Amino acid sequence: MPKLVTVVGATGNQGRAVITALAGDPNYTLRGLTRNLESQAAQELRTQDVEVVEADLDNLASLKAAFAGSYAVYGVTGIDGLLAANDLPTVEKIEEAWGRNIAQAAAETAGLQHFVWSTLPRASEISNGRYHLSNHVAKNKVDDYIRANADLAAKTTFFVIAQYHSNYSYGPVSIHPIPSANAYVHFASHPSDTPISWIGDVSRNLPPFIKPIFEQPDKTRGNECRVCML
Repeated sequence: MPKLVTVVGATGNQGRAVITALAGDPNYTLRGLTRNLESQAAQELRTQDVEVVEADLDNLASLKAAFAGSYAVYGVTGIDGLLAANDLPTVEKIEEAWGRNIAQAAAETAGLQHFVWSTLPRASEISNGRYHLSNHVAKNKVDDYIRANADLAAKTTFFVIAQYHSNYSYGPVSIHPIPSANAYVHFASHPSDTPISWIGDVSRNLPPFIKPIFEQPDKTRGNECRVCML
């Protein structure tokens, strides 16, 4: 009998990559969560035989209903739509609340065997407190919330994905054209020989990593799994 994998954020970059990796495999059925059932992205999911379900990360009850019957849940949060307000402390609290709701709903899903939680490195600890990166901190607080629940932690793959190539479109790390020199310049705060890990185009490069995680869960459940392309 096919295993039901429910994907949070199925219309986003990571969610679409998970769908791409598993679509068409008779061992899995797919359920994708979205806040807008009528969006173009939701319509495209249906063409891949994905069951599209409406759910809101602010609404725990909607997540619990959407996760019902799942063998596995892929959980991810994104803050792109929140950044315009330029209020990072509030953004951090919102993302943490979303992640906690996803984790709690997963913990309360009867029969769930695998929870894949997309997280980020503990930048504050790695830098000895020099850097407080709100999106990292929010996800790391959810990591701690998951680990505090022994049953859920034992089912969880803590999935760390390297930077996307699209990150170059954001101000702090964007590429700046210098027409007079017919060149582009990347301004950075780190030494030029600092190794930077990238996944590149996540929609193309992430899917090959997804299926092994679901096919060999005992190798990653309860542990951290990192993916990058150098």
